Amino acid sequence: MKKIVAKPYLLLILVLSIISNSGFAADTLLSKQAIIEKAQSHVQGRVLAADLQRSKPPRYKVKILRADGRLKVLHMNAKTGSLIRARKK
Repeated sequence: MKKIVAKPYLLLILVLSIISNSGFAADTLLSKQAIIEKAQSHVQGRVLAADLQRSKPPRYKVKILRADGRLKVLHMNAKTGSLIRARKK
């Protein structure tokens, strides 16, 4: 019977491809819907827009119209969903 010996670099390629396809990649961004839900936990109102901005770190700019008619702009980290900055308009 012939013995099968795996080459170390082939195992490394296999492991890296599995990790990159399973959501553990460093550049995985949250979905727009997930960001909207996190933004609404900070400010109640109607979401007018949620746009991805390719900056460092990547962020979503979320515009929310509050019940009192004021516009609130939130900048949310696209990787973690944490609030970076909030502004009133």
